[in-house]
Amino acid sequence: MTNFELMLHDLERLNLLEKKMVYIPGRMTWVETDRAEVPAGHSEGGTKTTYALTQYGVSFILAVRPKQAY
Repeated sequence: MTNFELMLHDLERLNLLEKKMVYIPGRMTWVETDRAEVPAGHSEGGTKTTYALTQYGVSFILAVRPKQAY
């Protein structure tokens, strides 16, 4: 694992980040000819991984950020 992946894993374990994996289905592509539309192939589907701060993560960041001097 890279350092970045280790950091993400730690933030998930501390419940500061939430990991979501979404399956994206493949799509059929069509080509229009002079007579009709015909199938031209199928693109592969896959998974998309996203990360988001949890409410606890937002509260944590607000609590530890430096106070601004006016």
